[in-house]
Amino acid sequence: NLLYRLEKALYQDNDGSARLKFNVLGHHYEIPAAILTNYPDTLLGEPKLRALYYDYVNDEFVFHRHPQAFESILTFYQSD
Repeated sequence: NLLYRLEKALYQDNDGSARLKFNVLGHHYEIPAAILTNYPDTLLGEPKLRALYYDYVNDEFVFHRHPQAFESILTFYQSD
C-alpha cells in the first residue's frame, strides 16, 4: 500500500503539467506539481513525505488541518 502511494506520488511529479489534488477537511485544491517541486525540503515539495497523505481511492492528498492555514501555505508556494 505504501509502495503504491509512493510510486503514484513520484509519477505525478514526472509530468510537468500534472496537477495534484488536495483535500483539506473537505476543501478541495488543485496545485501544479511543478510549483511544489521548487521546494524539495518541505512536506508538500518532497514526494516521499507527501505520499504518506495520498488517498489512492480518491486520487488526492488528504490533510486533516485547518483549511485557511492551508491557503496561506499555498500562497507561500505560489509566491516563488
